[in-house]
Amino acid sequence: PDSPAYLAGLRSGDEIVAAEINGELLSGLPPDPLLSAVANAVTYVGHRPLRLQVRRGADELWVTLQPRKSDDQETISRVQILSPFPGEPYSGTTVKAIAPGSRAMEVFATGDRVLSIAGQPAGSLHPLALMGRFTEESLEIEVETMSGQRRAFSVPRKDLLLWSLLGDVQWLDVGARIGRLSEDSPLRVAGLEEEDVIAAVGEQRVYSPKEARSELVKSDSAARSMRVLRSGSWITISWTPPDAQADLGVEWSSFAPIACVVPGGAADQAGITSGSRIVEVNGERVVDYEKQFYEEVTESAPGSELEMAWIDPAGVRRHARLTIGAEVHADPGLTIGKRTKTVKVSILESFGVGFQRTVFFGKQVFLTLRSLLRREVSPKNLAGPVGITDILTRAAQLGLVQLVYFMALISVNLGILNLLPFPILDGGHLLFLAIEKIKGSPVNVRVQEWATSIAFFLIISFAIFVTFHDVRRLFFWR
Repeated sequence: PDSPAYLAGLRSGDEIVAAEINGELLSGLPPDPLLSAVANAVTYVGHRPLRLQVRRGADELWVTLQPRKSDDQETISRVQILSPFPGEPYSGTTVKAIAPGSRAMEVFATGDRVLSIAGQPAGSLHPLALMGRFTEESLEIEVETMSGQRRAFSVPRKDLLLWSLLGDVQWLDVGARIGRLSEDSPLRVAGLEEEDVIAAVGEQRVYSPKEARSELVKSDSAARSMRVLRSGSWITISWTPPDAQADLGVEWSSFAPIACVVPGGAADQAGITSGSRIVEVNGERVVDYEKQFYEEVTESAPGSELEMAWIDPAGVRRHARLTIGAEVHADPGLTIGKRTKTVKVSILESFGVGFQRTVFFGKQVFLTLRSLLRREVSPKNLAGPVGITDILTRAAQLGLVQLVYFMALISVNLGILNLLPFPILDGGHLLFLAIEKIKGSPVNVRVQEWATSIAFFLIISFAIFVTFHDVRRLFFWR
């Protein structure tokens, strides 16, 4: 009763239908992205008022949630920035993956690096950074591929925000950034420098230090090229892998580009923008967000000053004396959950609903196959008999309805895959019959035998591959 939520007019059972965050009106969204946006606002900009539209019975009303510090709450030193760790979904402006079926696939491709939005440096694609930043209904976006080609296109502003809110696009930094190099580092000998970003080793894209190290020390000794981003320009460097146990003499940077700067906060007042990378604090080079930056800020008293240097999204090095601010994340006093709505249909209507879901999941099969061919989805994510058994076991624990639903879903998948024009499958037999119909005679028996034998070998090999990863997921990753 004495919480900010209750004093704002919220009541238990109110349904959140819209929100205004950073001046951006979010309405007509599915529950998941809307509640995610509200949760982000409470967590990261919780010291600012938050407007919510709620439905209470037949009425809808707007309430303003005003943060309020309680007597027992401690004031924390902050500079009001959100900086995710490398590898988190919003730690950059490069497309690592796009959800199959998303309309984002019509404009973006994996590997695209967003350079500008509406003529402004992209900086960040985090939903909080996009909210309230643009007023145009359609945004002109410029992207650059890893080959250096640039292209521009228009995207509805609401679509771009929705894709980030829904997680349709996974935005990561362009690669693994080098923080420090030892004097005898083989990477330095090869020509790499501090602040270089390794985006690819050979044909393999890398998005994190772990992926980069794995590719850099692969056991074969064959020379391969590295695609490196240096000061905004792409360069190619030749690399010969050392021994797998060799010390690369590198300290990777764990300070991802800033995802969001809180309006009016200390960082905002100093001129730091989203997409910037802080490189120095009080004259000391910074490569570790938690140990070198976060601790430095939180251990400083509110009102004290820090000398900071950063590189803005345009690649320009800037510096300023920043005054530490005081931030209070007051507990709003409410718990947000999802409400499940059960829709009942007649027996005849259920056939129509079943047909719609079958078509939907059928499309997902083809979209997944397309993503596999484009190398947008790793085959390691596929499930075989072991993985399917595990899924059905968990579905059975949820009840008979969920079990039958997943069995039907698997049947649709198997039915479509069985009709693919691949020898040994029914689709392969249909292909041979079609060829026989066209040429007027059966396909040579020898050709059919060879095709069937090769197909059998490939299917068995694939079954072993997916089973291996199923077992690893089930018994070693949990």
